Amino acid sequence: MPPSLKVSVGSSVDSLHPVKVNHELSPTTVSNAAFQGRIGIRVKNYHGYAPEGTEPKKDSVYFEGDGYGRSMTWSIQIQGRFLDGVSAEDLVFGNQFDKPIKQLLP
Repeated sequence: MPPSLKVSVGSSVDSLHPVKVNHELSPTTVSNAAFQGRIGIRVKNYHGYAPEGTEPKKDSVYFEGDGYGRSMTWSIQIQGRFLDGVSAEDLVFGNQFDKPIKQLLP
């Protein structure tokens, strides 16, 4: 059985909530005092958690055909706006894993 992945989004580690993966028409809405926007997450051959009331989707059309996504294994797309000025020194994007994943990577 492949490793299972749970993808969450939030303004901080304490505010994370699970999101849909590979749901092209349902990006996650983010709205807080600093930012308003949407986040779309795709993972090729996804085996993982789906939020309550949704079914997990294994793949996305993004990874098919001759397009840019064909050679990719994941995609995080963010669209939105900062409500006030923000310094690049204060902005952080990243991944956090509960356990080491080095041995699981292709």
